[in-house]
Amino acid sequence: PTHLNVSSAGGDLVFNWVRRTRIEGDNWTWGDVPLGEEREQYVVQIVKNGILVRTDLVEAAQFNYSLSQRSADSVTGGFELRVAQVSEHFGPGLFARLSVSG
Repeated sequence: PTHLNVSSAGGDLVFNWVRRTRIEGDNWTWGDVPLGEEREQYVVQIVKNGILVRTDLVEAAQFNYSLSQRSADSVTGGFELRVAQVSEHFGPGLFARLSVSG
């Protein structure tokens, strides 16, 4: 994934990104690139002080990290979000990372 960003909505953190593709992704005049997979899926990780505190699978290029989830994970202050697109054939790809300040 690329272009990770975060916004706040009522105390929740909403993360968005743009998917990448392994096929026909070089034409910059298109909108979304072809998926190139049977389904769209991402593994999302939350890392606090180098410790993995949450892993979720999502099926869209968005992850909502609610205030209650952050509380359950004991995440206060800064943390790192990692996102990798999942391939049926190759598993998770490379992780994109975003540092979130607290």
